[in-house]
Amino acid sequence: MTAEELRAVFALADAREQKHYAWLRQLLVLASGALTVLVALRAGAQSTGAALFWLRSAWVSLGIAIVFGAFSLHGEVWMARELVRLTVEENKQRSLSGSRLPSPSVARLPARYIWSERLFYTALLAAVVSLVLYAVLHDVPTPGRF
Repeated sequence: MTAEELRAVFALADAREQKHYAWLRQLLVLASGALTVLVALRAGAQSTGAALFWLRSAWVSLGIAIVFGAFSLHGEVWMARELVRLTVEENKQRSLSGSRLPSPSVARLPARYIWSERLFYTALLAAVVSLVLYAVLHDVPTPGRF
């Protein structure tokens, strides 16, 4: 593989990573906004029973999603720092050995970031399901209520 081809591969990988983390940021902003609106409007003030349970479940799920999403985004910072560290280390080794051939520096995200992202998506899905169930059950008349 030539140096030009190697640069093209790394440029594509970098573009993919940027899009991935932009997607995570967007979902995190949406989750934060949804939680803020739900709490600020005090949705469910008149809710009882199952509807109230699903609303509270949505609040908790959104809160958990925000925490895991923020931690997942820290993976972007970790990856940048790790690539710098690996590049410096590789350059030191190359200068000590007298080699002129560059080798790529590749960092792999630790499992904690991968699991955090999966839990982020799971919590968002749970929040959406909870909100749908709340919406369905909110206006169901209860016996004795007109």
